Amino acid sequence: MPGKTLLLVICFTVLCGSLEAQNQFSTSHLQCLPDTVDASALFDAGISSSDGRGVGSIPEEALRRIRQDAEKGDAKAQNTMGICFQKGLGVAKSDSVAALWYRRAAVQGNASAQFNLAAMLTSGRGVPRNYTSAAYWFHRSAVQGVTEAQSNLGTFYNHGRGVTRSPVMAQEWYRKAADHGDAGAMCNLGMMYLSGRDVPRDKVQAVQLIRQAADQGSPFGQYLLGVLYEGGHGVERNSLMAMSLYRKSARLGSSDAMCKLGTLYLFGKGGVPKDPALGLSWVRKAADRENAYAQFLLGFIYEMGEVVPKNYDEALRWCRKAADQELPDAQYLLGSMYERGHGVERNDLEAARWYHRAGGQGYEPARKRMLLFPVNWLDCVP
Repeated sequence: MPGKTLLLVICFTVLCGSLEAQNQFSTSHLQCLPDTVDASALFDAGISSSDGRGVGSIPEEALRRIRQDAEKGDAKAQNTMGICFQKGLGVAKSDSVAALWYRRAAVQGNASAQFNLAAMLTSGRGVPRNYTSAAYWFHRSAVQGVTEAQSNLGTFYNHGRGVTRSPVMAQEWYRKAADHGDAGAMCNLGMMYLSGRDVPRDKVQAVQLIRQAADQGSPFGQYLLGVLYEGGHGVERNSLMAMSLYRKSARLGSSDAMCKLGTLYLFGKGGVPKDPALGLSWVRKAADRENAYAQFLLGFIYEMGEVVPKNYDEALRWCRKAADQELPDAQYLLGSMYERGHGVERNDLEAARWYHRAGGQGYEPARKRMLLFPVNWLDCVP
C-alpha cells in the first residue's frame, strides 16, 4: 500500500517548487467567465455603467429590455442573459439556465457566448463536463479573435483535453493570444520554453514572457516569476524576491500564490519560519477559491492528521474536489484512500478506477499501482 513517506514526497515535490507541477492540467488554471455583464448590451438597453466595463447589478427595466431582445433572437442579449443567470444579477442564480442562454447565442456565432459555454462545459457547471464540446466552442470563439479562448485552446492542445495532444498547436494558439497581450498565454508559453519538454528550451524567452505578464499586473505571472526566483530557473535564485512576488500575487487574489505561501509556511521553506497554522490558513484560502492543488493538499493534511486532527471525511471531500478537476496527484491519493478504506469502505475496484485516471495522465506512481490490481481494466474506464 502507498505509505505515508511516499505520499509526503509526492505532495512536497508537486507543490514546493517542481516546474513539472506548473505544467499539469487543472481546470482551475483555465481562464473563466468575466465577472461583469456585457456593457454594450446594457448600453443597447439604455443603461450605462460608471466604469465602462460592466455593473454588479441590473435595474429591472434594463433586464426586461434585455430579456425581450434575447427572446426575439438577439445573440448579444442572449449572452447577457446567460451572464445574469450565472451571476444571479436580477434573476435567481442558475448555471443550467445560463448554459441554455449561452448555447442559444453560441449557435448564432456570438464569440463571447461561445467562450462562456466552453468554460461551463470545461468546469461542468450547469452542464455535464465535456472536454470535446468545450474544445469545439473554444475553437469557434478563438478563430473570432477572443484571446482568452485562444489561450484556453492552447491549454487543451498542450494537455490533450478534448483534442489530440499537439504541442505545436498549443504553441501556435498561445502565441496568438500572447501577441494580443494575453498574460495567461504569455505564462503558459513561457513555461513551455522553460521546460523544453515539447519545444526547444529557451530560458531567455521564457523569463521574458513571464516577466512581461508579471509587469502587466498578472497575478499568475507574478506567481510564476516567484517560482523562477525561488528555484533559480533562468534567473539568479532569490528567496526574498520570490516571497515578495508570492505575497503581491496573493494580495491580487491568486490562489496559486496562496497555495504556494501555504506550502512554504507548512514546511518552513523559502526562507520563512515553519508556521503550520499560518500555512494552513493560506492553503484553505486557496482551496476555497477552487484551486486544485490546494484542495489536494488540504485533503492530504486531513488524511495525515499531523497539522490538524485526522479527519478522513474531510480528506475525502477535498481530495475528490481536486480529483474532479483532473489533478492526477489527487486522483492517486483518492485511489489510495479507497484501497486502504480511509473515509470510505475499502473498494479495490474504485481504487483501480482512480489509479487508472491518474495513470492515464502519465502519473508514474499511479501507473505502478495499477499493475498490482488483478482486475479487468476495461471495467476501470471512468
